[in-house]
Amino acid sequence: MKMVTFWAVLLLCGLLSSSQSTGGLPASSLVQLDINSLQNALGTSMGQENPLDNLVGQVLGGGGGGGEGLLGNILGGGGGGGGLLGNNGLLGTGLLGGNGGLLGGNGGLLGGNGGLLGSNGALIGLKVTSASPLQLSLTVMPPNKIGISLSTNLKIKADLLGGQLLGLDVAVNITGSSRLVQDPNQPARIVASDDCNVQIKVGSSLLSGLINTVSNVLNNALPAVLCPVLTLATGLLNGLIGTVDGVHPVEGVGSVEYLLGNILQSSGDKLMLDLDVGLLDSSGNKVPLPPMNSITLPPTRPGDHTSRVLLNTELISSLIDLHVKKGSFNRDITGEGSSSLAASALQSVLPEGTLPANSVLKVSINTGETPLVTVENTDINVKLPVDVTVSAQTDSGLVPLFAADADIDLKGRIKVTGDTVGVNLSLERLSVRVSSSQIGDIDANLLKDSVLNLLTNDYLPSLNGMLSNILPLPHFGNMDYASGAVGSAGNAISVDLLPVAAK
Repeated sequence: MKMVTFWAVLLLCGLLSSSQSTGGLPASSLVQLDINSLQNALGTSMGQENPLDNLVGQVLGGGGGGGEGLLGNILGGGGGGGGLLGNNGLLGTGLLGGNGGLLGGNGGLLGGNGGLLGSNGALIGLKVTSASPLQLSLTVMPPNKIGISLSTNLKIKADLLGGQLLGLDVAVNITGSSRLVQDPNQPARIVASDDCNVQIKVGSSLLSGLINTVSNVLNNALPAVLCPVLTLATGLLNGLIGTVDGVHPVEGVGSVEYLLGNILQSSGDKLMLDLDVGLLDSSGNKVPLPPMNSITLPPTRPGDHTSRVLLNTELISSLIDLHVKKGSFNRDITGEGSSSLAASALQSVLPEGTLPANSVLKVSINTGETPLVTVENTDINVKLPVDVTVSAQTDSGLVPLFAADADIDLKGRIKVTGDTVGVNLSLERLSVRVSSSQIGDIDANLLKDSVLNLLTNDYLPSLNGMLSNILPLPHFGNMDYASGAVGSAGNAISVDLLPVAAK
C-alpha cells in the first residue's frame, strides 16, 4: 500500500509540474504563429483573384472541345489550349471530355446517347452560372500539420428535356491538410498531404432520385477540378512561410540570416516554429555567436490571436558586442563643423598656452574592452569602458596633449520602426580619470563636464544613428510589424505581426 501511495504522489507531482511550467524551447529565436492571423493573411492572398471564376459559364458534360469540356479551362488551356482542364487536357478531349470520355460525348457518363445527362435521360446538361468567393478556414493539427478547409456555393443551371430550366444551389466543401517538412541543411517548407476530400450538398426542388443522380455525377467530377485549388492554397501558404528565409544587411557588422525551422510546439490556435538566426561578416562568413539560453514562454493569454516574432535578448547583446569589436563604437571628433562647440569646450581644460597656434582640437574615443550589455524585458544597459585621447591637429601633424580613461553607463529601450529593431541610448553615468598628460595637471571636474558635453552632443547622436537599425526583422508575406516599443515574453523580446489589411 505504501508503494502505491508513493507512486501516486510522484505521478501527481509530475502532472502538477508539467501543467504549471511554461517550459523552455531550445531555440535562439521563434515565430509564434496564430492560425487565425495566418488564415487572414492567406485569405488576403487568395482574395486577390477567385480561382473559381473560370468555372462560371462552363458546361458539365458538353462536347469536349475548347470551353465546352467539363469546367473548360479553369487551370489553363481554353479554346484549343492544353492546360490540365483545357481543350486537350484532363477535362477536354482527354479522360473526362470528348466522345467516350467519362463526362463527354457519345457513350460518356454524362453526355451522348445513354449517358446519365444525355438525350435518353431527364437532364440534357449542367452549367455553372456563378461561384461565390472561397471561404477559408485553417486549423492546427498537432504535431506538424495545418488543416485547410475551403467552401463555396455554386449555382448550376440544369437543362431538362422539354426545354425546362432548373436552378441548383450546390454547397461545396474542400478539405485537406498541409504539413511542414525540412530536409537537412534546407529551409522548412509546407507541402500538401494526399488527403483532399470534396463534399457537396445539392439543394433544390428536384425529385430525390434526380438529386441523387446529380450528386453522384458531381461527386465523381468535382474532386479532379477542385482539389488543385487546395494545392493552390498550400502553395500560397508556403509562399507566406518561405518569405521568412533571407539575408539582410546590418551596418557595421555584415548581415543577418534567418532560416525558418521545424514546428517545435503546436496547441490550440498556436504554432511555434524555430527561427535560426545567423550573423555573417562582410565576406559572407559565419560569425560565431555565444550559446544562448532556451526561450521561456509565459502562458498564452485567452483570446490572444496575435502572431509574433520572439528574439532572444542575448541576440541584441551579441550584436552590440560585435559592433564594439568591429570598432563601430569608435569615433574621431574634431573642433570643426557641427562638432566645433563640443570639442572646443575641452579647451577650457587645457592649461593656458598649451594649445599650439593655428591648430584644431581632435578627440578620439576608442573602446578598448568588451562592454557589459544586459537586456531585461525591453530595457537595455551598456557599461562601456573607453579611452579618450585629446590631440592638436597642426600643419605638421598630430600633437598629443593628454589621455583619459572613461567608464560610460548607457541605458535605453528597444523599439521597432518599420521592419527593424533599434536601440536608443542615453547617458546615465560617467566617470573620467586622466591616464597621461603632456601638458601638466588637468582639472578632473572640468574634464568630466567637458567629456559629458562631448558625449551628449556628438558621440551619442552618432551612435544612436547606427543602432537605430541594429537588427532587420525577417519578412513575413503580406504581414507587417507593429511599430513602437516591443513587448517581452520570458527572456525574449516580442514583436507583433499584423496583416496589412488590418493596419
